[in-house]
Amino acid sequence: MSRRLQILEKDPRLAGLKEACLAGDTPVYLHGMLSESLYQVGLYLFGAAKRPVFLVYEDELQAKNAAANAAQWLEDDVLYFPSREVHFYDIDAVENQNEALRLKAMSRLAAGDSFVVCTTLRALAEKITTPQGFLRDCITIDAQSRIDLEELRRQLTYLRYQAVPRVESSGEFAVRGGIVDIFPPNRERPVRIELFDTDVDSLRTFDIATQRSVDTLDAVYIGPAKDMLLDSRDVDAILKGLKKDLSRYENKYLHGVNKERALEKFGQLAEQVSVGQAASNMHLLLPYLPKEGTAGLLDYLPKDALVLTDDLSRVYDRFLQQNDEMLEQLTADIEAGEAFPIHEHIWYSAADVMERMKARRMVNASQLMKRVRLVNPRRIFEVKTLETENFGGQMENFFARLKEWRQEGVTVLLALGTPERKELMQAELYARNIPASDTGADTLPEGIVLSTLSLSQGIYYPDAGFTLVTHKEIYGRAKITGDRKRRRKPKSVMKTTDLTPGDYVVHENHGIGRFEGFRQLTVDENTRDYLLIQYRGNDRLYIPTDQLQLIQKYIGQKDTTKGPRLNRLNSPEWRRTKSRAKKAVEEIAEDLILLYAKRAQQKGHAFAPDTPWQREFEENFIFEETASQLRSIAEIKKDMENERPMDRLLCGDVGYGKTEVALRAAFKAVMDGKQVALLCPTTILAQQHFQTAKERFRDFPVNVDVISRFRTPADGRRVLAQTRRGELDVLVGTHRILSDDLKFKDLGLLIVDEEQRFGVRHKEKLKAMAAQVDVLTLSATPIPRTLQMGLIGIRDMSVLDEPPEERFPTTTYVLEYDRGIMASAMQRELDRGGQIYFVYNRVYDIDKMALELQQMLPHARIGVGHGQMPERQLEEVMRQFIEKETDILLSTTIIETGLDIQKVNTMIVYDADRMGLAQMYQLKGRIGRSNRTSYAYFTYAKDKVLQETAEKRLMAIRDFSEFGSGYKIAMRDLELRGAGNLLGESQSGHIEAIGYDLYVKYLEEAVRKARGEETVQSADVEMDIVLDGYIPADYISDNDQKMEAYKHIASIETEEDFTLIVEELIDRFGDIPPSVYNIILAARLKSLAAAIGFTRITEQGSEMVFSFPDNQLFSLEEIARISMAYKGRAVFNLSEETLIRFSWSRDKLEESLQFLGEINKIKEKKEN
Repeated sequence: MSRRLQILEKDPRLAGLKEACLAGDTPVYLHGMLSESLYQVGLYLFGAAKRPVFLVYEDELQAKNAAANAAQWLEDDVLYFPSREVHFYDIDAVENQNEALRLKAMSRLAAGDSFVVCTTLRALAEKITTPQGFLRDCITIDAQSRIDLEELRRQLTYLRYQAVPRVESSGEFAVRGGIVDIFPPNRERPVRIELFDTDVDSLRTFDIATQRSVDTLDAVYIGPAKDMLLDSRDVDAILKGLKKDLSRYENKYLHGVNKERALEKFGQLAEQVSVGQAASNMHLLLPYLPKEGTAGLLDYLPKDALVLTDDLSRVYDRFLQQNDEMLEQLTADIEAGEAFPIHEHIWYSAADVMERMKARRMVNASQLMKRVRLVNPRRIFEVKTLETENFGGQMENFFARLKEWRQEGVTVLLALGTPERKELMQAELYARNIPASDTGADTLPEGIVLSTLSLSQGIYYPDAGFTLVTHKEIYGRAKITGDRKRRRKPKSVMKTTDLTPGDYVVHENHGIGRFEGFRQLTVDENTRDYLLIQYRGNDRLYIPTDQLQLIQKYIGQKDTTKGPRLNRLNSPEWRRTKSRAKKAVEEIAEDLILLYAKRAQQKGHAFAPDTPWQREFEENFIFEETASQLRSIAEIKKDMENERPMDRLLCGDVGYGKTEVALRAAFKAVMDGKQVALLCPTTILAQQHFQTAKERFRDFPVNVDVISRFRTPADGRRVLAQTRRGELDVLVGTHRILSDDLKFKDLGLLIVDEEQRFGVRHKEKLKAMAAQVDVLTLSATPIPRTLQMGLIGIRDMSVLDEPPEERFPTTTYVLEYDRGIMASAMQRELDRGGQIYFVYNRVYDIDKMALELQQMLPHARIGVGHGQMPERQLEEVMRQFIEKETDILLSTTIIETGLDIQKVNTMIVYDADRMGLAQMYQLKGRIGRSNRTSYAYFTYAKDKVLQETAEKRLMAIRDFSEFGSGYKIAMRDLELRGAGNLLGESQSGHIEAIGYDLYVKYLEEAVRKARGEETVQSADVEMDIVLDGYIPADYISDNDQKMEAYKHIASIETEEDFTLIVEELIDRFGDIPPSVYNIILAARLKSLAAAIGFTRITEQGSEMVFSFPDNQLFSLEEIARISMAYKGRAVFNLSEETLIRFSWSRDKLEESLQFLGEINKIKEKKEN
């Protein structure tokens, strides 16, 4: 695709640049060029040279943005190489995304691949493994390979892959029998290797969400999982160097240095290295490696590679400044005993990096001509690039300019971002008789060209006769877009259930017990797996795995510090609890149905379809909408255009884009001449919504204001008068909006943010206010999907379930609380102009912590907030933080469901081991909302021995992955709050009593009953057959995955389910053993028997007996046809006990399945 930029060849100076670079007539100096055009020139040169091209920027943000833009033109051949996060103190951090990006670039360069890399000088100065060392131990596997599993394990461990039961992140591997899953950092998807003995049977990629195979591969290259590997020579050199530094510390007094800490830390590190154990802070060993044992990324480049810098003087000065900052930090760490003086050499010096760059073909570009002291250029070119003129949404001006450009012979490329916007533009141009063509597959046609490229800025190349126009120039604002690739989502059968021994479970018939794990029992030579459930009074229940559908993990308790009360077996207590919950659920279902029916009969205002201004307003949104945002907007507009008053709930986490969706609805209402009220639970939220609305509406004739305690009495009176006269279009406010003295002239839409946070009196006023107007309620607590399905047709609900794509990762640390480390982390955030959340969940001595923070950072402005403060005082603290009048907000967990403040990108959580996983997840979500890397530090007291459960929670939040179990647990915890918010607190008690899953099941049944729909109870077929049915440990060893498999085998209902589960087990675990296949066949037999109407299956000698409730199940004609088809093998008994005796000869399960299949066909033929 970069060949489209060959149009730049029309500029003779750029053509001259290309010739100079190809001939090695470098360094070259370009002047007159905008920074934003460097990546385009780099792509042009890459297309011509077909060799690696490095683009070096001043900082990480510029490099990352350049990579995102360049990837739009040349997706697979552009990489971002971030710098490593270097800390000298011992903390456990997970930064998988950046590490994977670094390793991907290193592996491709080491293999001799050519592509474009966007990076910084700091990243190029970092010491890494040499290209030879990187390649030396890489593994290549193809169809001809022979693999010794133990040797492969050893190799992967040396390459620093982590063994796990289920591969979900880069750098992990799992072995299950003859199947090996590996996630190499250089690949988008992990790889599955299936072995037949030692031969490779197949190579496939698979999806981490579904664990299902996606594509086949001819070969796979497996490189290191970390950017530093040690061989025996490296180990010897490291131990020698460490011994020298340690002895120097042992034998002398060092003023102002924590000698004891240094000896302890580096003594332990030496011990780990000597026994071949990988340490979390391996980068501390880099200075001890021999010179030939390390390299920089530039050493991975051939000599004829191209290195383009974005104003070398500025890039170099920034690197020197970073070096000074790092040395200053290193000095403090040396004093703290966390580093030795030798650690200055973790990086190459500025002079070293420059020498490596000069050894390649260098091009320095800048906007203004200036003397560059670092290199003497051999060639100088003036290349003019200009910003494309900005039309700011003035569409007729834009179309007129297009015509002019066309007449001037300028090629105009419109980068419109999405197929929808491209289609709209095509229609607009066609209506004005402006010819336009589609982007060519390879090169750009002349004239006006439409594309779906999503770029941040337009550039005009006057001497090439080419201009690039983006959304920013057309509408006045840039679209911020993330990775626009959408991953395929193969159908998933099995999903994790996260049920481990010790968890509480609910059995529908027996109540709440504790799961103790699997037990394999052999009764009458019949070996099967059972689940052992412990009940009160040491009662025990062994549950066959074919009854797993009766068990759910217990979720429902608000207080998670103690477990729920266990039931006794065969006690009436559970029956009474279920009965009360069912009755309550039936009442709420009836109320909801009545409310829905009443609302359906009301008449309101039907809003007109979208106006051109509506489209213009929506195009002005600077972010690319997520699919769920677009879906929700469409649902809301459809409701508004109906004359029945809208009552829709919009839910999604903070930062998922609810406010934008609400503002689009508000704009639609204003365009139809109606007023809008946006009601918020707190003054701070009202102020924040007002600022957002004012900013969004600024280019349109929409009058917006706010009413709250922050306004003066005079402002309040003015707002009341303007609202009454209809001069105010949108009014944002707290419950002040509900006051009797505030009257709207023509209210059309009421938007309520976090309705559950309003009191009963305010809710009653809301009901009265909302009687005849459209209502949109916003909720930041996720609503469970199961609950959404249960309430379909009762509560209109839109769900934002995708986070915005353009979010930088949050680097998460789990560590002992250390004043020095915390001071360093906070100072770094303050130095980059950011703010900090410090979460301290003890009100009684929070002021003491404030003093400690002030001593650590004397110049920082600290605000203190907690829930026991007077409301106005707390609001003032929050306002000061939002307005950046304070730098650090020291607070309790009240920020957990707080505000969206983009400048806050560092969070420190004190005593995190005392918090629940969901709470930590919510806290972590408060940061990372802007386009810069954020840092979360979850700390625990020094020398504290963590309880096992607390340690697991901290590791889960550290290893947080979207598909990981930690995420799911946190989400279920949060969804419980959402369920309580939606159904009311009165229902929370019943959810707690019987568990969430059973509650939702009863709710669905009650809704169907209240609607008058027939509720079909799923028949539970009893089975009493002799069967070896269990999952051997050498097939699935991990308990979670074993539970997952059993649960989904038990849920087989159709032939398709049967086929899918067989395919998935073979795909993920290999050929199915007979004992596992027996379980699957029995599950299908049971489901087919239930579908026909049988109630019991019993094995009696060589006969299978299928019992049914009465002789109404089969007609005489059907009995005759079945008896005829199976002469003598199928005998009906229609006297006292209605049943069929079926004789099998070789395989009871396969033959019985075939028999029931024939019966099912006969019955279906009759029904049709």
